[in-house]
Amino acid sequence: MAHGGCQRNRDALTEPRRTGSVRSLQYRVRIAAALTLIGLFMGCSNDPRDLPITPRATVARTPTAEPLPSATRRPPPTPSRTPLPRELWITNAGRDGVILRATPVSGERVGGLTNGIRLVPLGDQEIIDGRVWVRVRDQDNRVGWVSAEFVSATPPATPGAATATPSRVPTRTP
Repeated sequence: MAHGGCQRNRDALTEPRRTGSVRSLQYRVRIAAALTLIGLFMGCSNDPRDLPITPRATVARTPTAEPLPSATRRPPPTPSRTPLPRELWITNAGRDGVILRATPVSGERVGGLTNGIRLVPLGDQEIIDGRVWVRVRDQDNRVGWVSAEFVSATPPATPGAATATPSRVPTRTP
């Protein structure tokens, strides 16, 4: 009999009791949860390197103003002179021609120039009353000033020069 009584006690420990089994299960779950929490807390130390904690973003109470974009200063353009052509020609002189003057506008008359006369620019220019004046040397080596509206860097067409004109080539019709 002693043997049979031990068997009954062992069965009572391993098998859930039929009465109050829901309460017994809830009790076991609570015990397991408590033991798990105790195990977690016992494993933690006060060393901050044990558990890396990611800081949470917090909302600022005062809005931060973004800096305004700064204006990028461009360097000033480098002044450059357009090189003068090596030769100029009198154009649009009309019947009376153009006056070569010692000084711009109303200077002494050095000579008269007609269309097609070749000039050498000497590099000086002046703007007076909205008109550009150019200092030049003519074919007779006279130096003076001429209004830029009467000179061109393009040589004039030579009279009697052949100009290419398109022509039709006759085609045979069958």
